[in-house]
Amino acid sequence: PFTNITGANVTTNLSGSNATTVANTAPADLSADEALTKMRTLHKGANKVLKSIAATDKVMLVTDSVYENYLETLEGKSATGYTWTDSDGRNLLINGSTVLLFRGIPVINAGWDVSLDADFPTGRPHRIIYTEKTNLVLGVDGLSDDQTIEEWYDKNNQENRFRTQLRMGAQFVHGVLTAVAY
Repeated sequence: PFTNITGANVTTNLSGSNATTVANTAPADLSADEALTKMRTLHKGANKVLKSIAATDKVMLVTDSVYENYLETLEGKSATGYTWTDSDGRNLLINGSTVLLFRGIPVINAGWDVSLDADFPTGRPHRIIYTEKTNLVLGVDGLSDDQTIEEWYDKNNQENRFRTQLRMGAQFVHGVLTAVAY
């Protein structure tokens, strides 16, 4: 909104300064191999406690943009010319779904992009959360006054119907088991 703000020292006892602001702009796409670079940096800079956990017990939760960029790197479509083969262990079949791996750690597309775009259209859309699998928990308050569970039978459609209202929230239990990049 403001292109340049200038302060003037009129009385000689005030300090003045310049501040330049730039209007919000849409976030840039990831460059070639940027997801791989960010995952390497995140992995290297993580807490020693997180590093000591077996790779199969950890996960990297990522946005669509990070997932696609990493997949392109693995497919060899990068500017640096990586070549991968099936024997490189770049993915794993878990419960019938292909899961990408980074150093043996599953890379999961968390599907946050729709919500991030709605809440932060000019924010930081590329996110990675590196954590231990059981560190993210969901808490449910089933004892509060606003908790209700309803059940009824709909004769027109011949269906049992349910409606539940309760409080819930997600939380990372241990901060040392979490590293984040955005």
